[in-house]
This record gives sequence, structure tokens and C-alpha cells, in this order.
Amino acid sequence: MVQNVQNIFNPGEFRGSSDFDIRQQLNANVVYELPIGKGKPFLHGIPGWANEIIGGWQVSSIMRLSSGLPTVIQGNYTWNTNYWQNSLAIATAPFTRQIGYDNLGNPSLFANTDAYNSFADQFPGQTGTRATIRVAPMTNFDIAVAKSFALPWEGHRIQFRAEAYNAFNTVNFTNSQIRASPSTPFDVRRVPKYDATQGGAVRFTI
Repeated sequence: MVQNVQNIFNPGEFRGSSDFDIRQQLNANVVYELPIGKGKPFLHGIPGWANEIIGGWQVSSIMRLSSGLPTVIQGNYTWNTNYWQNSLAIATAPFTRQIGYDNLGNPSLFANTDAYNSFADQFPGQTGTRATIRVAPMTNFDIAVAKSFALPWEGHRIQFRAEAYNAFNTVNFTNSQIRASPSTPFDVRRVPKYDATQGGAVRFTI
């Protein structure tokens, strides 16, 4: 969630980590051609028809692991300090970030919904807290399997690929709605609430 300066007369009050501050990130790209078939270390003497079946296979993967982005906790007031942003919560007591499920069984950054009591809403004239907490980290593995066939023209070939995005269907929570307020009329307090997840997809290409 992109945040602008809340108090233009004192921008330093809203000092904090930028919205795109990823502290740790690992990106890796791996391409491996199976050493089987003509011109390869194994089974290099097989007939041409057999090489069309077991030769020319390639496996690749793009891996990404990153820590969570900083975000704010929304308040309940509107335009209380300026006419651009709603209010933000301010931490009034120590709190512990614990990624997992809360005591109600919901995905959360807190172990217990009582974390609601550690925050106060921003009153008129105050400045809410920037980068109050970091959301869950992200893990993603894209995997592809490719098969190449040599064409009659020298140096030409055709390749068929099957690609799986988020191949292990890892749940990555997105669009976090973190609000220091009851989420239902029955005063069931959830901090935060995630309203979307990122799933996997498979496609085939030539």
C-alpha cells in the first residue's frame, strides 16, 4: 500500500521504511539439459528415432524467495490530518509479529486477536505510523520442461515447452487488509485480514 506524507508541515513525522523495502531477496535461474542422446555423454550411440524420443530434454526453474514488505495498519477516521489520506493506527504497546494463524484460525500476522489492543487510531492533527509491520514473505518456484527437435535445416530446431508458474502452489498472501477495527458487527477483531492469495498456473508453448 503506497503511502504519502500525512503532515506536510512536518514530513519527518512520517519517516519510515519505503513501501518497496525488501530486506532479503534471493533470485535464482537454473537451466539443465539432460545429458542423454546424440552428442551427449550418455546413450550417444542410439538410433535417430530413439534420439527423437529421449534426447533434447531440458529442465529449467526460476526461484524467488523474499522477505515481507512493510505496510501500515489502517485506522477508521477519514481526512483527520489532511484531505488526502485516511487515518493510520499508532502502536501504543509492544506487539509481536507471528506469521501463521491466529486464535480464530484465520491467516494473520499476530497469534492472537488481542493484538488489536496494542494500537490506537490516529486523532485529528496526529500523524499515523509508517511501516508499522511487515507482511508475510513470498516464496515462488516456476518450473519448465522443454523438448527440442532438430529440423532438416542446419542449426534450426523446434522446441515444445510446458511451464508451471508457482509449481508447488505455494500460498502467498496478497492485498493485505490490515485494519485496527472490528471486522464484523459482532466485534470479531482480526488484525490483519488477507483477501487474496496467489495461486499457480500451467501453460504450454511452442
